[in-house]
Amino acid sequence: MSLVHMSDLAYEEFKNFLETNNVKTNLIRIHLAGIGCSGPAFNLVLDHKRANDEIAEIKNITFLIDNDVIAQFGGFELKCAKENGIGGFSLEPLIKYEGSDCSTCGGCH
Repeated sequence: MSLVHMSDLAYEEFKNFLETNNVKTNLIRIHLAGIGCSGPAFNLVLDHKRANDEIAEIKNITFLIDNDVIAQFGGFELKCAKENGIGGFSLEPLIKYEGSDCSTCGGCH
C-alpha cells in the first residue's frame, strides 16, 4: 500500500511547480503543522530522511513521512488545483481526524 497517492495530473503539476521554483531536491516531507478547530494542517517542506521516517516514492519524487504521522493519519492524497477546486495543492489524510482541539476561542461561532 502506498502512503502517498496522486494522479498523473497532480504529479505533473507538482513536478512543474518544483521546477519553476528551482527546487533541486526530490525529498519532500509531509509535515503535520498542527491541529486546530478545523482539524489538522499539513505542510510540504524540503528536508532530509530521519530515523523515524517512512518513504513513499512517486516516479522521481520521494515523500518523507514520520511514522507517528502515518500511525495517526494512515497516508495522504495530494491533489492539484484542477482536482480540488480550491486552487493550489491540497493534502488530505487517508484517516480522517475525529478529534477537536478547539480552545473555545470563539472564532468559529
